[in-house]
Amino acid sequence: MPNRGRCIAGLVWKTGRRCIGWFREGGTLEKPTVKQSVLLGLGFVALMVSGYLVFRSDPSQPPDLADVPYQMVCVKTGRRFEMKRKDIRMLPAKNPETSEFTLLPCEKRDGKWFIVSRYQAQLGGMSDANQIVDPQTYEVKESP
Repeated sequence: MPNRGRCIAGLVWKTGRRCIGWFREGGTLEKPTVKQSVLLGLGFVALMVSGYLVFRSDPSQPPDLADVPYQMVCVKTGRRFEMKRKDIRMLPAKNPETSEFTLLPCEKRDGKWFIVSRYQAQLGGMSDANQIVDPQTYEVKESP
């Protein structure tokens, strides 16, 4: 009898409808046995778990931005607050001291504080509350 059905390097040559090593037990590709189905399922689960573990611990992933602190300035009083992103639900944000919505994100450039360029348009709607920020340069003046 020729090499039909003999294992070569752990594989079985395809004979009819039978295929790789453990498929030799009687099931076919169209109708696998219970053991074959369980082994395929376990292999799939092991692959998914290993993929999760690899991508969960990937150091190249960016940090969670919900925990990054933002500098916020009150356009009415000039006080700066450090707030986490998850605490900022809308802009202008609520001042924790006065309960007014007068906080905008700010950044320090050349030793001076400025409203972040992305949020400068928000200042236009706050002209009645704005007492600290210069509307032309968006520089935060020193509080009195």
